[in-house]
Amino acid sequence: MMEAYNKLIYDCCPMLHSPELQKEIDVDYPYDTVKAIFDTDEIAEIGVKVLNFFEGDEDNDSDEKLKNS
Repeated sequence: MMEAYNKLIYDCCPMLHSPELQKEIDVDYPYDTVKAIFDTDEIAEIGVKVLNFFEGDEDNDSDEKLKNS
């Protein structure tokens, strides 16, 4: 699950894609940027919040589609 959170957080945060940042924190694999900046508890907390955000967003889109039908 943590690996999925790492990828989710990285993919959703363009600031983490910075080559300069990755060089500064000495990571070779871009997804390791998340692990280098956040501890395990923070990754889990952020990952859950990102998932909840998207789940809520999908629900809102579905509600809007139903209203407009």
